[in-house]
Amino acid sequence: MLVRSGSIVKRSTGTESVLDVRRGGGYVNKDMTKRNDPVHIFHLYRKDGTAVFLHPFRKVDKLYNLLDRTEIRGHYGNEPRVESLTLFRNELYRLVEQEVKGWVSDARFIPRFLISSGVFLVSFLFLSFVILTPVPVLDELAISLGLAILTYIMLGRKDMQSEGALKRRIALRTKVDSIVFTENEFVKRVEDLLISREGEKPERLVDELVNPDSDLLVAEHESEAAQMVAYLEDMFNAGSFRQTEKRLKRMQREDTEYRHHVMRKWLETHKIDVPLLSLYMDLKRKTRTGV
Repeated sequence: MLVRSGSIVKRSTGTESVLDVRRGGGYVNKDMTKRNDPVHIFHLYRKDGTAVFLHPFRKVDKLYNLLDRTEIRGHYGNEPRVESLTLFRNELYRLVEQEVKGWVSDARFIPRFLISSGVFLVSFLFLSFVILTPVPVLDELAISLGLAILTYIMLGRKDMQSEGALKRRIALRTKVDSIVFTENEFVKRVEDLLISREGEKPERLVDELVNPDSDLLVAEHESEAAQMVAYLEDMFNAGSFRQTEKRLKRMQREDTEYRHHVMRKWLETHKIDVPLLSLYMDLKRKTRTGV
């Protein structure tokens, strides 16, 4: 049973999903009290008014296990627009379809492969011994292979409409629809910090990258902060990000003017979102120190 506190709700009707936005408080599920590890999703505004969602669902192979958790909490600083929530919901629906497709492919690979192989063998023998025409062997192979591939694809489409796939799709979509976004003071502070970083001069941003320091407090919000750090890390290109982080550590020993010059060229070359990277570095340090 859901116990509601708060007021504003954004709700879709018909076959569309429900993504709720609650001010202060939110929902408490009395059946969820045994779990202490909720999954957090964050909505952050950028300075230009666009929104970014930080979430753990970028890796499709982990989608089912994450959505299968007892509780998923959505957080925002400033109230998100309905359009942003709708786009985010549709993105999760797209990931759900990919997950179901992958699950069906793994579960039904052997039967589909065996049936398709049977079609290839039967069609090849049929063309070779039943149809007495001077068809070259390569053509017989090509036709048989084409029929086998077509069979494999058609079986895949049929499997996607099977009862098992339908149940899995409904279960995942239901979890997506049940995600509730509530106002969160910590996310509001993070959002304000990100917007302020976007308005700073490049030189100042480089200094904050090399020596991250802000008055942002993560005490009592360690779980949210740790997950936010992990989501931001996933957003950056792994190779470029690691190189940038190593270079930032080396830059701590360089003088200010040289540091500004080198880091600005490096960041421009690798097209890194500097304000977001700065936020990540700051949050990472805060979560390590616990302040």
